[in-house]
Amino acid sequence: MIYRVEDFRARATTRLTELRQARSRLAEQRRLHDTRRAELVKRRTDATEELTRALLPAFTVEALAEAARVTGFPGLVQSDFPGQADTESRSLTARIEQIEADPRYRDRRLLRDPGVGTLTRAIAELQEFREPFAVVVERCRHPRLARLLEVGYGTSRYAVAFWRMSYYADWKAGDEILERFGEKKSFAEVLADYLEAVRTLETYDPRLESLRAEFSAGVGLEEELGASREGLRSLEPRYYGLARIALADHLEALPQESLGDVLSNVPALEIPVKKWLGLDHQVRYLDSIRDLQIEPACEDVDREIRKLEKDNLKYQRPKNAGAVFRAEDFERRFDPARTEKLKKRVARIGEAQETVYAFERYDRGSFVRDFLWWDLLTDGRIDGDFIPEVKTHHDAHPGARYERSLDTGDLSAAGAAVSSSGVTRDGLLDAS
Repeated sequence: MIYRVEDFRARATTRLTELRQARSRLAEQRRLHDTRRAELVKRRTDATEELTRALLPAFTVEALAEAARVTGFPGLVQSDFPGQADTESRSLTARIEQIEADPRYRDRRLLRDPGVGTLTRAIAELQEFREPFAVVVERCRHPRLARLLEVGYGTSRYAVAFWRMSYYADWKAGDEILERFGEKKSFAEVLADYLEAVRTLETYDPRLESLRAEFSAGVGLEEELGASREGLRSLEPRYYGLARIALADHLEALPQESLGDVLSNVPALEIPVKKWLGLDHQVRYLDSIRDLQIEPACEDVDREIRKLEKDNLKYQRPKNAGAVFRAEDFERRFDPARTEKLKKRVARIGEAQETVYAFERYDRGSFVRDFLWWDLLTDGRIDGDFIPEVKTHHDAHPGARYERSLDTGDLSAAGAAVSSSGVTRDGLLDAS
């Protein structure tokens, strides 16, 4: 069988519709990833806050020592957060007293009151006085002004011969400046006013700059005092927060099985820690689904769309109207099985994304060394070997499959080496 251009275009139109629908679904999955990830990150931040507050309920030497003991984190005490807070408190207190005694702050209303402050009035008066002179200087602004001043244009010093091009350029520039002063008859009059204005500004501007600097320094002291008082007020919460951050960083760095040792000291925190760990895995798995599944699928679909659009355009040209296609090549390119395969691929991605996001049974987690959160989150029903961590785990335990606990119906820990007798304590069944 031979296929012609009209057959190609018909099939290409159908395939493009299917591809664009798949692309739309993938775009929605990408959007859902961003929304869901943000939500899970917020929940994990809250879980971290809950956990560290439970481990360190107060900012006291005793509470810090107890948290260091139960978590095996001596650095929490060695950092001496209370000592750091005390040192900063003394420094801030001394600076506050220094600012409050400074005349620039003490006399702030007298100096900087918007209506009657002496600095305020002095600055306003100088600004008002200099304004007309500043206007003259501004009106004289011209690209060639420096040249006119240098050669003495408008004075007896000007000696440029009339046959030189620079003479006419000077003349033109002088006239352009003169036009801005309608009441003046010659550039010499403008020059006199300009030179007087420059001398006046040179006299008063340094004084104005000094007054403004004095004003700004006083405002800066007021702002510093406010910041110092706020720093003193927030001192304990800030250092308490730093201590909890250090504690969270320590827990983050612990191997999963070491967390179980920590919890043997605080059994009540078992569920909060499992929730904290589970949310971390949910975020990482969602990112893996996006990076290793959604994005490659988008690239594949976009590549095929571009190729089909290019070929479609090619076969619209009159010179290609008689083209024919071999049945084998044509049917392979537009094989309906490819459409079904793409639909299943997109559906699998959506299922994995939804399953990972929706998980909430953190109590089913475990702290054993080889526990695999992917199998727990997905009930062992979704292939996650596209994630290196999951593939490594499954390669290390090829004879194990994930099952719910036979006695409680809950999902159990997966990953420990299975015994030849069948069910292990970690919920794995021997596949032999």
